[in-house]
Amino acid sequence: MRRMDDSKYDAVIDAKSYARAINAAGVVAGYLYLGSTKPMHGFVRSPKGAIGMFLVPGAGTFQQSTVANGINQSGEVVGYYFAENGVARGFLMIP
Repeated sequence: MRRMDDSKYDAVIDAKSYARAINAAGVVAGYLYLGSTKPMHGFVRSPKGAIGMFLVPGAGTFQQSTVANGINQSGEVVGYYFAENGVARGFLMIP
């Protein structure tokens, strides 16, 4: 996974976040919509509010978005992304 520098998106006005899962430790996983011309990014938010954004390698256009759908007690995140050919594929991100 490619982690993103959060500071690049401080001024994004069109951003919307979608929480998809939360574990017992209070860590939330989901995805961010950053506007119609940017790919959706997966995110993990700690109970204290720190947010880490990520893309699956190869994602980078709107059609190649990354969506996190679940998180377990170990912090492993699962979800899907769209490959260059438009096919949805699953991923597992291990912290």
